[in-house]
Order: sequence, then structure tokens, then C-alpha cells
Amino acid sequence: MAKFLASVGVFSGKLGGYIFSHNKGGRYCRVFAVPTNPNSARQQEVRGALATQSAAWESLTDAQRSAWTTWAQNNPITDPLGQEFMRTGHQAFSGLRARQQDAALTLTDEPPAEPVPAVLTTFVVAFVDEDSVTVTYTAALAADEALYLWMSLPQEGAGDPNFKQAVLVGYSALAAASPIAMELPRAVTTDFTVNFWGGRISEGGQVGVALKSRVKKT
Repeated sequence: MAKFLASVGVFSGKLGGYIFSHNKGGRYCRVFAVPTNPNSARQQEVRGALATQSAAWESLTDAQRSAWTTWAQNNPITDPLGQEFMRTGHQAFSGLRARQQDAALTLTDEPPAEPVPAVLTTFVVAFVDEDSVTVTYTAALAADEALYLWMSLPQEGAGDPNFKQAVLVGYSALAAASPIAMELPRAVTTDFTVNFWGGRISEGGQVGVALKSRVKKT
């Protein structure tokens, strides 16, 4: 379903046979094409986590559901057009719990009491070999924080790959000390460039804004 922002006359989403969206070059419209669905192991894992945590909503008390609804109203997220989007309590609960499950964090029934983690001060990724890297960062992670890392598709030369086809590399342990060694889900050959994005994730499942590190494999 397309979204129409009446105040500015902007479409977002699918309308008829067309897709309305935007990128760094501005807003655009394109003919709709059925997206591929490789149903990879990673996709199945993420969908399974969301389904599991969505079902867990049914086991909450009325008071806990009310607390999640209030938390969701006080913590809107931003959609691809930069507009604030208000989740339901169920959506907020399922999303954060799925992220906790994915990062092997302790699952909680109550909404987060802590603020969103702060942005890292520095963030540098360096290749060890074609399928592993070290991540060096400041400041130190708190006792209830881990590091998350994403990587783009490798691009030949000195390009600047975007986030659209990025994949999650993984998470560190809580309070892991810098530098951290991480194995990559995609091998990167010589003379290819990768963008990495990393930041903090709290034990409650909230993620801080990511910093980018652009690296060419030599």
C-alpha cells in the first residue's frame, strides 16, 4: 500500500504497477517488479525469531501489554521517508525481543528502562584476511552493551556500496573490549571495497546510531 503525505504531496510504497521511493539522489518512481526471495538460512532465522516473539506477546499480562503500548508511543521510529512512525505495543515487543534473541541476549518481558545507546566515538574496521576483520572502537562498551556489525556487498575498486543489500555480520559479547575479531558472512577479494556499519546494542535490544567504516581489501 502506498503512503501519501498530504502536507508535502509525497508518495511512498506501491501504487498500482509503480513503486514510489527515494534515495540519495532524491525521490523516484519505478515500475514494480516482483522481488526475489532466496529464502536464505539467515532470512529463515530472522523470520523465525519474529514469529516466536510475536507469539510470546500472548503470554504477557494486561499490565505488561499496557506498558509496552506506552513505551512504543514514547519511542517512535523513523520510516524510509524520514517520517516518525508509531508502532503498536505488540510490534515494539516483537521487534526488540527478536533482536535480543538474535544477539543471544537475555529475553525480557518488560520494555527497556535504559535510554538508546550512545553513538560510538570512533569506529575502524580492518581486514585480517578475506573473511575476517578486526573492529577497533571507542569509547568502551558498558556492562550491558554489545557491538553490532553490518557489511555491504563488496564492490570492485574504490566504490561506496550502500546499505540496501547489507547483511549482519554479528554481535560481540557484552562489554567486549576493543579490538574485536569477527568472521564475515561474505568473502572479500583483493581490490574490492566494503562499507561496514557498527554501533552499540543494549541488553534490552535497543540499537544506537551506526558509524560507517569504508575499507578496501588490499
